[in-house]
Amino acid sequence: MTVPAPEVTRLAWLWLVGGLAVVVAPHLLRLPPWLGLLCVAAMGWRLLRDLRGGALPGPGLRLTLTVGGLLVVFLSYGTLVGPEAGVALLAVMLSLKLVEMRGLRDATVVILLAYFLVATGFLFDQSIASGIYLLVAVVVLTTALVVLNHPGAEARLSGQYVRRAADLLVQAVPLMVILFVLFPRLSGSLWGVTVQEHSARTGLSESMSIGDVSRLSESSEVAFRVEFMDGVPASEDLYWRGPVLWQTDGRRWTALPPGSLRQLDRPRVDSDGPAVGYAVTLQPHGRHWLFMLDLPDTLPPGALLTPDMQVLARRPVDQLRRYEASSFPAARIRSLDPRERALALTLPPGRHPLARELAGTWLDAELGEAQRVAAALRFFSEQHFFYSHEPPALGADPVDEFLFQTRTGFCEHYAAAFVVLMRATGLPARVVTGYHGGELNPIGGHLAVRQSDAHAWAEVFLSGQGWVRVDPTTVIPPQRVSTGTRLPVREDPGAHKEASWLGRALKGARQILDATNHGWNQWVLGYGADKQRGLLERLGLHGAGWRGLVALLTVVAGAVLLGALAHLSWRRRRAVDPLVRHFDRVLARLARRGLVKGTSEGALAFAARVQVTDQEVGARFAALAEQYTALRYGPTPSRAAVKAFRRRARAFRA
Repeated sequence: MTVPAPEVTRLAWLWLVGGLAVVVAPHLLRLPPWLGLLCVAAMGWRLLRDLRGGALPGPGLRLTLTVGGLLVVFLSYGTLVGPEAGVALLAVMLSLKLVEMRGLRDATVVILLAYFLVATGFLFDQSIASGIYLLVAVVVLTTALVVLNHPGAEARLSGQYVRRAADLLVQAVPLMVILFVLFPRLSGSLWGVTVQEHSARTGLSESMSIGDVSRLSESSEVAFRVEFMDGVPASEDLYWRGPVLWQTDGRRWTALPPGSLRQLDRPRVDSDGPAVGYAVTLQPHGRHWLFMLDLPDTLPPGALLTPDMQVLARRPVDQLRRYEASSFPAARIRSLDPRERALALTLPPGRHPLARELAGTWLDAELGEAQRVAAALRFFSEQHFFYSHEPPALGADPVDEFLFQTRTGFCEHYAAAFVVLMRATGLPARVVTGYHGGELNPIGGHLAVRQSDAHAWAEVFLSGQGWVRVDPTTVIPPQRVSTGTRLPVREDPGAHKEASWLGRALKGARQILDATNHGWNQWVLGYGADKQRGLLERLGLHGAGWRGLVALLTVVAGAVLLGALAHLSWRRRRAVDPLVRHFDRVLARLARRGLVKGTSEGALAFAARVQVTDQEVGARFAALAEQYTALRYGPTPSRAAVKAFRRRARAFRA
């Protein structure tokens, strides 16, 4: 005989469609528009069908939709494999599954696949906000699973179903924490998969065209956070070195290729002054740069230092990375390789005639090296140059047009023009890009360096001094800074004392959020093999390899599961009526004498049968059975009555 499949209620279908909508929603922002419309249309159709009724589509239409979904994903991504295409395919197929979903088995499969789709969300966004949202999605899916397996589920009891789902998830927290802490951490990004979403957010590149950094300066996204070992250095020392640009065609500045960098001699560096120790938590940016203060000293593991003092990781930074390092802010690069000198003096033929003419006047005046630098800075200060995030467009020769026409620009305008002027006077110079400054968070005790802190400055080589950092933007008077534009200088801690209470509240809220994100990065996203190894060493487990971790994980998880089973057993025993529990002990003593109560036999009937077999024992048991029946089925007994029955039951001997 075939047992009919359990019927799935309308409420269960609605919870399931709603759960899938919550899970798919974040992916809709990343999917091509037509794929998003396909998912929304499938879920909307199923919702209307469950509310109004109607027949499911036939096999022909279902096959057409499936093939069409596959084809659209392939045309959108050029493949059906890989993180982006794979997640898109899973989202589309799950949405289309709603069109043919009929019974409990189909619904269960959809929920289990939706759990997997929740996990894929961390491939794209691992922030706290994303984690909270995906936790809500898991609660909704689990509620759908509870309703699905609850015959006769009613909408008015939905609150109870949500609480049941939340209880199940809370019970899983201890095991989740154990797995997170003890499961062997693997190097590399999540599941060995890298999702390249960093290019649009990455501040810098190996090249710079005038206008690039100014567009970046509009972003308030955090680039990295820094914890200093002995206090935050002064503002003039907060230059975070990134790509160094040597070559120019008159408009575009580029870094040297790795092969050319390796041909340069290692520079001689004088490490003057005290070292500054710090730890950087770098957001993924998909490139090789590891930002450090000028000039780097102690490098992070797996990093290399180029001859122009860039710190590069051996692999692209495609996941959150924390590293400790130290720098000498007062250090100087004293040597100059002949090939470096040639590169640092090269200007494109026929370009920048007006800049060359200006530099020629300084040469004709027989100015010394330091005097030429001062003359260029004085030119920026006295000739009414303006600092703005929105400079006017420049034509074929951007340097000459900036110096002698528009005179309005951002940091890359000033850095590029200054380097051209220095090279035209015979002084080796280069453009350095990176970040300057940062916002001190008093709650987290760290410095948050944002994309809006991206900056470009210059370095010029002076005899007897070596490479000297020169930031031309610092000579622009404050009255020539456009409204809303922040010069790259450190904020005065007292600048906000006169701010309104709303401004102070908003700033405090932002600092709390930033400190929370920093903690999340440190202890959740940043919990890798090194931190796991350090935790195990603090627990006395030195040198535990992955086999040791697996053994420890098995033991701890097993202990937790056994404890959970013991707790459930204890709760089950506590749930039994104490009168029944005490009476059952009396029945067990009688059973040892061969007097066994029948399954459907009442207490008084069993007492009468015992009296026939053994009159003495039966008389005592009959009195106990009468008391038990009165307490069990009469008015709610008092605590004293229950205790009296317990004493009498314990004293009973068969």
